[in-house]
Amino acid sequence: ASKLFTKFGFSPREKEVVSWVCRGKTSAEIATILGISSRTVDKHMEHIFEKTGAESRIALVALLNAR
Repeated sequence: ASKLFTKFGFSPREKEVVSWVCRGKTSAEIATILGISSRTVDKHMEHIFEKTGAESRIALVALLNAR
């Protein structure tokens, strides 16, 4: 997975968010785990979607699992 993170150019925080998304966590759950607001999680998700071309969390997980 770390090669994928490098390929997409995820920031350290984006890597954390992606790893929790892959475990099925919601923005609110991720926010609580990381000690940030759910809006900040959503902003990280916007950047992650831009970097990967994925249009949803399901598409993101499928993309990452396919590689």
